Amino acid sequence: MLIGTWSTPVDAVSAGGRYTCIRIEGQAWCSGEARIDIPKTGEIVNTNVMTLVQPGARGTTAITQLDTGLDQTCVVAGGAAYCWGTGGGALGNYNPSDPFNMPPSKDPVAVYAGADDDVLFWGYQSPLYQETVVDVFTGEQAGCAVMDTGRAACWGLYTFLTRPVGDVPERVVSSPILVPTTAENPASQLPPGTRIQSLTTEFQNTCAVIATGPMYCWGANTQGQLGPPAAAAVMAPRALPRGASGTGPITFASMGRFHLCFLSGGAAYCSGLRAAGALGDNSQTDFADEPVAVDTAGVLAGVTLTQVVTGDQFSCALSAAGRAYCWGQNSNGQLGNNLTANSLVPVAVDMSQLPAGVTFTQIDAGTTHVCARGSDAKVYCWGSGTSGEQATGTNPTIVFRPQTPMTDTWTG
Repeated sequence: MLIGTWSTPVDAVSAGGRYTCIRIEGQAWCSGEARIDIPKTGEIVNTNVMTLVQPGARGTTAITQLDTGLDQTCVVAGGAAYCWGTGGGALGNYNPSDPFNMPPSKDPVAVYAGADDDVLFWGYQSPLYQETVVDVFTGEQAGCAVMDTGRAACWGLYTFLTRPVGDVPERVVSSPILVPTTAENPASQLPPGTRIQSLTTEFQNTCAVIATGPMYCWGANTQGQLGPPAAAAVMAPRALPRGASGTGPITFASMGRFHLCFLSGGAAYCSGLRAAGALGDNSQTDFADEPVAVDTAGVLAGVTLTQVVTGDQFSCALSAAGRAYCWGQNSNGQLGNNLTANSLVPVAVDMSQLPAGVTFTQIDAGTTHVCARGSDAKVYCWGSGTSGEQATGTNPTIVFRPQTPMTDTWTG
């Protein structure tokens, strides 16, 4: 079966745990380790070429947004959210008739958006009921959707939002629940009427980016990434301490497993665990429970950043000029600088093997690999490839720098 040609333009790329997905012509294609986790036996399906995700519950509706997590992927199609991958609630596939059955799925299933008589029969109505979803965000065992109203809802094991107790649907982890403002939960610091622009979620922590003011976060906070005191859980949205980042608007944020990075004023700031230099502040000592500035004395001097992404103990950023920079763990070549030594400060990704004139327009990080969309609408990846996440038709141990675009390796 023909799965693509070198000339097919890619609309967006998202790097998951050990896999990669792209959005192209309203469809999703993925490569790498697809962990389905069938009960009792488990199932891991690896592919090293881009494979079309079957329509599933979304039918023929075009995909407009896509985001990958550790073991599950979510998309927006026709104003609704759909997910596939691991079970356990991460897909948001709540079933009022069988609420504790949370199966995995190889094909997209609908995140539960409710029905007219839910309140009457179950006393619960999904916050997505009759709402239009505009974006989705997924991490480890959790996902979230942003609606066109500016409100957000999350589902899964690691939402870390307070769920009711007792025999009520809201306590089932596969049921979406509303991200609360102070109107719904006095413990929340999110003001009523605040429009959420985007979210970032990973391993028990989530942050919401708004147009102005602070970023609001909640979660386990094991490494102080959400502010002091470290290891003190935050059970409702709380304003992130700004530390070195000042008071300007936050324009982009990315949650790693144990650290958080965001942009303000075109510069990067990070908090949480410093292991391997993941915060980029020339230190790997302990943790930072308030944001610290990523070092700008070297390759980032005078550089304006537009995106920042986080992997497992490393981070990368994209500049307004379309250049990529990374810092932190590099044992799998994920810094893209043709080396494997960790770096406590940003280094430039080696883009010398790209076609003349090609820069990057979007970047994303998985656990130990990074992928970027080029200005030529092709996708370039670097870092680990052992699970097929680079979609090259082989499983390279390490790809040290971006070079052959994955779409050039597609075959019939």
